[in-house]
Amino acid sequence: MIDTKKTFIILFVSSLFILSTCDKNKFQKFESGSFDLFDTYSNIIIYAESREEAEKISGAIYARLGELHKLFDIYNAYDGINNLKTLNDNAGVAPVEVCGEMIELLKFSIDSYRETDGAFDVALGPVLSIWRAYREEGLLDPESASVPPYEMLKEASDFCDITKIMIDEINHTVFLEQEGMSVDVGAVAKGFAAQLAIDEIIKESGVPCLIDLGGNIAAIGGPPGRSRTGGAWNVGVWDPLGVAGYIKIVAVTDLSVVTSGDYQRYYEAGGARYNHIVDPKTLIPADGFRSVTVIHPDSGVADMLSTAMFILSYEEGSELAEKFGAGALWVTRGGEQITNGEFDKYIVR
Repeated sequence: MIDTKKTFIILFVSSLFILSTCDKNKFQKFESGSFDLFDTYSNIIIYAESREEAEKISGAIYARLGELHKLFDIYNAYDGINNLKTLNDNAGVAPVEVCGEMIELLKFSIDSYRETDGAFDVALGPVLSIWRAYREEGLLDPESASVPPYEMLKEASDFCDITKIMIDEINHTVFLEQEGMSVDVGAVAKGFAAQLAIDEIIKESGVPCLIDLGGNIAAIGGPPGRSRTGGAWNVGVWDPLGVAGYIKIVAVTDLSVVTSGDYQRYYEAGGARYNHIVDPKTLIPADGFRSVTVIHPDSGVADMLSTAMFILSYEEGSELAEKFGAGALWVTRGGEQITNGEFDKYIVR
């Protein structure tokens, strides 16, 4: 990771280039090129009246996402920042003074735990860290790949109690009451960060913009001149079986499209595939679906729902999607595609 944010921003905005023009050259399409945040490669597309405007907005978006990446980082410490690593390092020791964004993310996560009957649980950090270590070892040495003993996972789960995340909004502190606890927001950080950038920067700028954070898509406004889709962004949903390319194309405006699946972060051991999405109740990676895609106006909500619905049964996930008014596409283990009525509204092919 590059610590000198200003240097990275200059490299980032200088990589912008015009892809096309439309509407009598009033708007031009600019694309950032890949940048690395939240442990994934990402991209920003903007329609603006000038390169200068696009660079200003893109630079502001990147800078804000960079700040949030550091705040929500559980691996690295940064000078002058109390982030999630700081919080985890002080579990059972002392409350940590944190910024408003951290408190809002944790409040959202606690509410989501309740809304999903525990399927979404950011307090699962000790269990996730064990699976992560086994996955990394398995990828380095596939012939020796193994799974964690259940006794080890069960012991770690004793430190996974979301009710012990104590938030003091008056003093702006958070305290993890039990030593050995750790918070992991990997299932929601990208979506939550994207929504903050949308609310703080993109909506105010008024330009059509698409943020792609490693496949988490947030689409604001719509590309000018696309009459066939009503000025919407066309977003492809990838085939988790790796056969058909995109299995669905949806046209969206002011919506986020987020997919959780077993086809990117996984390893194999004993002839079985183990992905990175762990069911808090079984302590084992969920395997009911190959992927779940969610469409929702709020990127953080879409990110959270896609994770929870990947873990839940179809019936439970369907009820959850209906409660939030979200569109949903499930791809089963056998490759069957199931959509709800809300998702069907956006399908163009």
